[in-house]
Amino acid sequence: MILRQYVKLINPMMGLRNRELDLLAKIIEYYLLYEEIKRDDLRWKLVFDYDTRFKMMNEVNMGKSIYNNTLTRFRQKGILKNNQLVKNVIPTFTDGSFDLVYSFKITESGEVSN
Repeated sequence: MILRQYVKLINPMMGLRNRELDLLAKIIEYYLLYEEIKRDDLRWKLVFDYDTRFKMMNEVNMGKSIYNNTLTRFRQKGILKNNQLVKNVIPTFTDGSFDLVYSFKITESGEVSN
């Protein structure tokens, strides 16, 4: 539940729909579930493993085509690259909680970066 609230908090920067937020929270949940695996590439393989994908689809009540379309939308928005979520989307928990800090750099020309 906390992950669903977390993705809702960061959503203004991503512009995702509710079902997409559900899936994003579920992907983060499975990524954090495998935290004992230190190699990130293996961890992501488990997250996007065939069986895990079907578990996630069932848990968020999403069919295969909607699931695949949602992953495509994540790629288009830059949230998913090389079958891994970008690092700034995944919260880092310390003692059961996390800090959410927004940091922007605005240049004189008005360009915004993080």
